[in-house]
Amino acid sequence: LRATWRETSFQLDALQANPCTVQEERETTWDRKTPDHRLTFRPFPTAPALLKSSRRPKAAVLREVGTNGDQELAAALHLGGFQAWDITLTDLIAGRISLDSFKLVGVPGGFSFADALGAGRGLAAVFRYNSRLADEFSRFRERTDTLILGPCNGFQALTELGVVPGPAFEHAGLRLRTNRSERFESRFVNVRISQSPAIFFRGMAGSELPILAAHGEGQLTCNDPSVIDQLFRQQLVPLQYIDDYGHVTTDYPFNPNGSPQGIAGLCSPDGRFLGLMPHPERLFQLWQWPWMSEEWKRQLHASPWMQVFQNAADWCRN
Repeated sequence: LRATWRETSFQLDALQANPCTVQEERETTWDRKTPDHRLTFRPFPTAPALLKSSRRPKAAVLREVGTNGDQELAAALHLGGFQAWDITLTDLIAGRISLDSFKLVGVPGGFSFADALGAGRGLAAVFRYNSRLADEFSRFRERTDTLILGPCNGFQALTELGVVPGPAFEHAGLRLRTNRSERFESRFVNVRISQSPAIFFRGMAGSELPILAAHGEGQLTCNDPSVIDQLFRQQLVPLQYIDDYGHVTTDYPFNPNGSPQGIAGLCSPDGRFLGLMPHPERLFQLWQWPWMSEEWKRQLHASPWMQVFQNAADWCRN
């Protein structure tokens, strides 16, 4: 009965998306089960004393024309223990403010410049070709007491700039291209947090949990397969898409973009810089979750994704 009811949707999807992925979704979701989510840590709300402290580290949430995830990211950073500042790139270019006093830079998701130049590429071009902004950003990266977080569009920009996975891969041909489905994907998907140097995921490795994904160009591509192998050997892949059984997957729709080996994020070798395609800043409070198991509803008093922002704030304070 369910298959009969869904068939009309599949037929319509085949007219507006890649028919191959439509057929794949028809097959892979035929016998879906409840996902086996698990946590290797216990999430807690941020201590009220930290939220009231005047000595919270400062986080700069940078935005440009088309950015639309800045408020979510600022809110998540604030409740994680940061002072969150809203800063436009024109503020930096005009010299109205500097990044020298900030400990974290967030490059949020959103369709910068309407993705007219390719997702994230226009945003990366502003960083690269404006000399004042390039110097400002370079000086921030070269400090040893700073973090950079880029979800979605921010991940694309950081990859274009070589921030993640790092300078050693700058000419490796890593790019984030159009999803294999050939359309924008907004889905509640499952991911596994893997062992990596990523500061944002400290103490979270081995956890398997859901997250929101919303992107049109999230497929990581590279002409040289050995580069992907090298990323895994160096443990620079902290996040992978998994199916309902906890298996790393490239199957659609569990992997919404078709990235190889389920890659959903990359980090720098020192763990200070992180780019990821899904959106932890959209699930940092329990009421934001569209679905949660009854067991987690009884046990959890804070969203597991809040740990990402708490980890960053703890590191910056110490």
